[in-house]
Amino acid sequence: MSMVEPDKKKSIRSLITEMALVFLLFIPFPIYFIPGAVGSTTPSPIQMVVYIIMAVPQMGLLVYILSLQKVPLPAYGIKKPRWSSLGWALIGLGGAFISMSAVAYASYLLPEGVRESLFKQAPFAITSPEEIPLMIAFCIFVGYREELLFRSYLIPRLGELGVKPVWAIVGTSLVFGLAHWNQGLLGVAATALIGASFGVIFVLRKDLHAVAWGHALYDIGVFLLMLVRPYFEQFLKN
Repeated sequence: MSMVEPDKKKSIRSLITEMALVFLLFIPFPIYFIPGAVGSTTPSPIQMVVYIIMAVPQMGLLVYILSLQKVPLPAYGIKKPRWSSLGWALIGLGGAFISMSAVAYASYLLPEGVRESLFKQAPFAITSPEEIPLMIAFCIFVGYREELLFRSYLIPRLGELGVKPVWAIVGTSLVFGLAHWNQGLLGVAATALIGASFGVIFVLRKDLHAVAWGHALYDIGVFLLMLVRPYFEQFLKN
């Protein structure tokens, strides 16, 4: 027992160190180092391209780290997609929009000045239909990059530290929300709830594709809503 205990503590320390290093790699990049991404509501398409280019080696490295573990990659949700993946992606999409709608509805109970101070528009947007193909590619990479980190990697790794699934979902969802701090407090709350819905699906299905597709579809929907919103407002004025 005296020999097993130190080995277990060493293993826990190694895992915590690994998780900290992964966060240092993932969280700062590419959010803070894309010119104009923070504080800008209409970045150029090149910023989306930069995100994609930077995300590829990050995802590859994380998959490599997981491939070195004793358990097979399917335990982390990395496996061939199935038709059921699409079904669960649509369920996740519904949960994401319900979460966003709930936060939006609650925000309208607040005074307008308070509401505006708690919300900031997402830093990525498109301004013309010609940018839609790039936007779709961008959303797919965002979906896979973020779900690979917050669901495929973190939830199982926290489980290896003895954290129960419900608390792993809560913890990763809170961190997921805080990672979107540039959207304001209301954006953090909405994103945390969205993360929780994807977290539940991942725990139930262990399917990276399901949560990544749901995430991508949600982002695509938000982008399209932002694109048509000025036209819709102009139509209402007329």
